[in-house]
Amino acid sequence: MVDSAMEGFAVHVFRNHRKELGGILTGMPGFNFTGSVFIYDDNLEDGILLNSWQLEENGYFGYSVATVVVENKTIHVVGAPRSGKVYVFEAKKVHRKMAQMSVHTILTSDKFGDYYGYSLCTEDINGDGLMDVMVGVPFSSRDGVSENGAVYVYINHGLNAQGMTALELRHILMSEYQGSGQFGYSITSVGDLNRDNYNAIYQ
Repeated sequence: MVDSAMEGFAVHVFRNHRKELGGILTGMPGFNFTGSVFIYDDNLEDGILLNSWQLEENGYFGYSVATVVVENKTIHVVGAPRSGKVYVFEAKKVHRKMAQMSVHTILTSDKFGDYYGYSLCTEDINGDGLMDVMVGVPFSSRDGVSENGAVYVYINHGLNAQGMTALELRHILMSEYQGSGQFGYSITSVGDLNRDNYNAIYQ
């Protein structure tokens, strides 16, 4: 890849529906002015580039990356924070080294410039066996001045009648800190720390 592609800016190791290693998703937010991702399969040698020519320029697509598995399908979740969007899609291989994006849905916020999609985390937070999606929005503001930050929590309801991933916005978590804490700058799952059968999320 060209130097300006910034491959590896974001990296996500994902599992398939059998809970085995599925591959590695690497973000390239600087690729070809739009950004892209490179998807390595489970042998970690062969990889395919996502064709991203149709995306907005300078959106930083690939700034954050994650996956969910729904009914044996691997669904990629990729942030483009300068566009304020998170793309939820399948990668359909059209060539030995190239894939097209089959979009399930595009998540957005209603605030310009809050860097919606700066960070991502996928984890089953309600115990239904489906990976839910958390979107970090570190520059979200309560007063239009301070960068308080927020995390948007989407519950995964599986595939809808059209075969698309159904994500429901359930919560918008806002920082109680009055200054520019940039809540949501990073999000990670640390597993079931206190053995209450729910996975803990650090933000």
